[in-house]
Amino acid sequence: MHSTRRWQHVLRTVVASMLLALAGAAAAVAGHGAASYENQLKIEQKAERRKSGGTGVPSAPQPADDRAASKSGDPDRSFAATLRQSLQEDITAAQRQIDRGSDPGLEKLAESILESRRREIERLDAWLSENSRRD
Repeated sequence: MHSTRRWQHVLRTVVASMLLALAGAAAAVAGHGAASYENQLKIEQKAERRKSGGTGVPSAPQPADDRAASKSGDPDRSFAATLRQSLQEDITAAQRQIDRGSDPGLEKLAESILESRRREIERLDAWLSENSRRD
């Protein structure tokens, strides 16, 4: 039980950090049509979730046992799968900023996010692969 609470705390901390980073980026673009940018981002994220069966990760479909991690009751697999989805959404937002944004500071931040989130996804994918058969 203690391990589950620890992972829940870690997940909350990671999500809160990502939300703060994205809020800072949104505030920085406030003078550059942030409202329409955010609306477009929401529309595109909804479309991606529909295309991917609700996972929000169309570029890297996961095996059925990964999608069912939360149903299996394995908190480690559930955490890894949930975090992977969140990291992929960060990558999507950062790539959109690079493709469409005009602020050099935000572009640099987005490039940093892309690099770090891809490394984190690689680590999670390795863990998921190594632990795909555990019971």
